[in-house]
Amino acid sequence: MLKNGFVHAEAEPAKQVGLFRYAVEGTSPNSGGRTLRIIVIPSPCRAEIKVVTVMWADEA
Repeated sequence: MLKNGFVHAEAEPAKQVGLFRYAVEGTSPNSGGRTLRIIVIPSPCRAEIKVVTVMWADEA
């Protein structure tokens, strides 16, 4: 998902000042082509990404 997914909407501010939430969407290779959406908050100063949630995009 993080390598091949796409961000289709503007980032939203996270609760922590200076950080932003991104909704990344992409297809899952082993789910019959269903689309997943993950919400992530990347850290600007470290190579870390907080995964907030993972969901099927067609059920959200």
